[in-house]
Amino acid sequence: MLVVYILFMVFCVSLTQSAIKQKTLSSVLMLACVVLAFVAGWRSMSWADTDAYVISFTKYTPSINELSFSSKPFGYSEMGFFYLSVLSKSITSNVHIYFSIVAGLSLFFLYKGLQRYSIFPLIGLCAYLARFFMGRNLVQIRSGLAYLIVIWGIKYIQEKQFWKYLLLVWIASLFHYSAWIALPLYFFSNWVKIGKRTIVGGLVIAFIIAATMSNVLHAYVTDSLTDINLATTYVSKEYDIIAKGLANPMIYFQSFLLLCYTFLERRIAPRTRYYKAIRDGYFYSTLILIIFCSFSALSGRTSTMFATLEFAIIPSLIFLFNKRNRNFAFVIIGIALVSIMYMNMPAWLK
Repeated sequence: MLVVYILFMVFCVSLTQSAIKQKTLSSVLMLACVVLAFVAGWRSMSWADTDAYVISFTKYTPSINELSFSSKPFGYSEMGFFYLSVLSKSITSNVHIYFSIVAGLSLFFLYKGLQRYSIFPLIGLCAYLARFFMGRNLVQIRSGLAYLIVIWGIKYIQEKQFWKYLLLVWIASLFHYSAWIALPLYFFSNWVKIGKRTIVGGLVIAFIIAATMSNVLHAYVTDSLTDINLATTYVSKEYDIIAKGLANPMIYFQSFLLLCYTFLERRIAPRTRYYKAIRDGYFYSTLILIIFCSFSALSGRTSTMFATLEFAIIPSLIFLFNKRNRNFAFVIIGIALVSIMYMNMPAWLK
């Protein structure tokens, strides 16, 4: 699988550097997303959570003709995903086609997001594949769909269209409740004057909080979520055991990307209309990841939504280099993505 990924990335880089028309590049991107939808749909049953979705779909999901007021989802509680499953069951009882439908809808929003936000969409797709595809489209399929819906709509933050953004977050929450984490970003981005100093200062403060107040914060968050019976699994001892705290390498990976993207503003902003929304969303994600680092699942699940914006940020790092060294930039980014892809692959697939 790693070899296939490397070949695909070389192909994407070659097309990106060529003089091919934008319309042709868009067609290649669309075709790649369609192929990936079928890859996700016809995957091995060895992937985590797959058995749970198979049981829920085959045994507990009715078709439209069988649907009643008493019908409820099994294994999850979001009604939007339930009705999507009902529609799929009305078409077919084949679980592979069902997974393909879910993945296809997710990858449609990915395609639209890449077109809207990424300077180099095909390189952005490679970044998404390495970092998120296996965890989202092959495992956490509900959040995978919800997060891509939110990401597609972050332009409404920059355009200050609150009601449109709220509607989109609500729709996304019908597929995974954690989508509501996206709502505060609207106010964070539009009420706080975010610039280079704010971002550097925010990161420093976040690290200080994580280093000096983790125990107090841990106890407060655990008690609060337990009292309202919300996301209690994410703060359970089972997940605390695997929490890495400030030793989590993703903290420094995201911080590095954020700082690069921030200080490259003069080079990047003229090339992408929604630079501010991308930067502010990734800043929001990084702060969450650092401050709540004592929780493995809570920090990972909540920060990863806007970490998806790496599909726009990573390709932009090409502008760290001048035109003469542009090929070198592609090689460096390629090596980094291959390394990430390898680390994210399950042991049985390596």
